[in-house]
Amino acid sequence: MNKDQIYDRVLKALWRWAADNDFQFRPTPRIVTATGACENVDTLWAVTSGNVPGEYFFAQTGQLYLEMSLAEVPRAFTVGSSGRAEAEIDSRHLREFTLWEVEGRGGFTDLVATIKSLFGAIDNVSSAWGAPPIASRLKLISYADALGILGLGPEHWGEDFSHQQEVTLCADGPVLLTHHPDPQPTFGPKPTLEKFFNMKPAPTHNGDRPTVQSCDLLLPISGESLGGAVRIHQSEILKSRLVKSGMYATLQRRGLGLAQFSDYLGHMEESGHLIGEHYGFGVGIDRVVQYLMSETDIRRCAGFLVNTDWAVDRVPGDGNGNRHGHHPPQVVEAVLADAR
Repeated sequence: MNKDQIYDRVLKALWRWAADNDFQFRPTPRIVTATGACENVDTLWAVTSGNVPGEYFFAQTGQLYLEMSLAEVPRAFTVGSSGRAEAEIDSRHLREFTLWEVEGRGGFTDLVATIKSLFGAIDNVSSAWGAPPIASRLKLISYADALGILGLGPEHWGEDFSHQQEVTLCADGPVLLTHHPDPQPTFGPKPTLEKFFNMKPAPTHNGDRPTVQSCDLLLPISGESLGGAVRIHQSEILKSRLVKSGMYATLQRRGLGLAQFSDYLGHMEESGHLIGEHYGFGVGIDRVVQYLMSETDIRRCAGFLVNTDWAVDRVPGDGNGNRHGHHPPQVVEAVLADAR
């Protein structure tokens, strides 16, 4: 089973799952303001035109647009390309990949149940080629418990985990890492791990270390393959957390501000009460395929390796026809010359 066949089966399974569970498809824009950004604004691809004033970007996520759609429908999803202006492409990182995103009304229990249901649908098709299941083996571990498993003391609270630490946490199977440090605590040290500004704080404080209702799916080999959380819907709280976030500080350094989020904040002010508590997550399909293939190099799992430097070395084939070559300009010119 090669990557193209696996992609086909996984995405068909997800479309069937969405239909069976009444998730309505919503197309989300690809050319956006910072409403299409994840936490790290510096990885946005800029989209400019002499005919259009303002700052626009290639979307990394359709999350905020899906959230806005919940004023009309209780569940929504979208699928599309996500861009990351990564400094380098390597065995773990791509500059463009396929992202499947879900938003629904509900709380943390609904978030976890939806994730298990979605990956159960993937397991139903991946069992045909003997891939190890995800949903039935999924174990929930809080960030606080993960520190203990890794042998890290409280002085490490708020630090992001390395890929090797993620691999350690999911050594016995897939893990849903939950309740990350709130990046905006009302007291105690401020975590260095940045999370999205609209993640909803957990109901109770963990001493001087408050958390948010978040989750990351860690898969063996692939590492982090999903990020999700329960969302805040009150516009005044959203605005307050946005302007205090590391994301907003980065925007200000780039000469941008609240105008980048005017559509989202305005919509939540008008319709947030209709949406209420809600949750959502995004699934990196390439990393899921990587896990299902037991492939150590994600470059062999991408449909096409785009936005790469011409000088990138050829990725070795794996024996299943999964090979991606990147030829220097003189090779391309020679091929074109032959075609002429």
